[in-house]
Amino acid sequence: MSEWQQTHDISMTIHTMELQLNGLKQEQKLVASCKLVNIARGQSMVTIVPDSKLTQIKGTVIIRMDKRVMQVDMAMPYERFADILSHLKHAPIRPLGMVLSVDEALAVSLEGDLQINEEMTLNLTDANLTIPVR
Repeated sequence: MSEWQQTHDISMTIHTMELQLNGLKQEQKLVASCKLVNIARGQSMVTIVPDSKLTQIKGTVIIRMDKRVMQVDMAMPYERFADILSHLKHAPIRPLGMVLSVDEALAVSLEGDLQINEEMTLNLTDANLTIPVR
């Protein structure tokens, strides 16, 4: 029998990240494919867009019952988005890391199994990105 812990944090490593330019206006967004660290056998797709009207990051995490892939949609102030782009110009020496905090606790076993009974949409309360530098 597994022992369960409650957590508000979703830790991940970023395997790929690309800048996409969309539409006639060539609107920018970062799209990242991530492997979950504190939840076993999980992945996430993270989309980050700039928003000049924001003063802090906002976003949601969607956890589906039928997939092992979480969908993260995040908007951030344009200045922070530009900062990230400037840091990503040089290939990092290690994988990038990200820890997202959400507004509801998640039940995760010591083995890393996530227990949910239905699809969940959670709001971000904090976001930390670690970009290794040389």
